[in-house]
Amino acid sequence: YATRPEREATFLMGSSMGGLISAYALCEHPKVFGGAACLSTHWIGTFQRNDEVPSAAIAYLRGALPEPASVKWWMDRGTTELDAQYDQAQPRIDALMAD
Repeated sequence: YATRPEREATFLMGSSMGGLISAYALCEHPKVFGGAACLSTHWIGTFQRNDEVPSAAIAYLRGALPEPASVKWWMDRGTTELDAQYDQAQPRIDALMAD
């Protein structure tokens, strides 16, 4: 399909590990992508709550986030099944993004 190639019209979207790669790609290529939707992002990296993987993600994001006014982000998560395991990690990411 023909698409508009400008960065303002080029967005990423993924869920779970796709949410992670969408966030990563936006951080690494903000001149290519204008935004990302990170749905049910698998910040925990495993199938159990943990601190190590979310802490590593936060450390990466602190140094890699593009200027807030230059990109658009959407993040959300559910509350059941695997998404219920994100209840500690996602608020930490949300706080970083708010800062």
